[in-house]
Amino acid sequence: MYYLAAFYAPYKGDGRRQSPEVDALAERARETDEAEGGRFGEAFRGDQLPEKLSRREDRLAASRTANSRLEARQREADAAPGPQARG
Repeated sequence: MYYLAAFYAPYKGDGRRQSPEVDALAERARETDEAEGGRFGEAFRGDQLPEKLSRREDRLAASRTANSRLEARQREADAAPGPQARG
C-alpha cells in the first residue's frame, strides 16, 4: 500500500506528473500576476502594443519613418570624408 501512495503522490488531479520545480514556478507566476494586477490593473496582460502602435497603419508609418532616418544617417556617413590613406 505504501508503494501505491508513494507512486501516486506526484500526480495531480488530471493524472499528469508535476515536479516540485514546476510547482515552484507556477506559484511564482501566480504571485507575479497578483502583484502586477494590483500595479497595472486586472485587464493588463503585458503583451499589448502601445496605443500609438495599436493599428497596423500606425506601425507601418512608424517603421517607414525609422527606416528613412536610418537611410539618411547612412547617406551622411557615406558622404563624410574618411581618414586619409597612408602611403
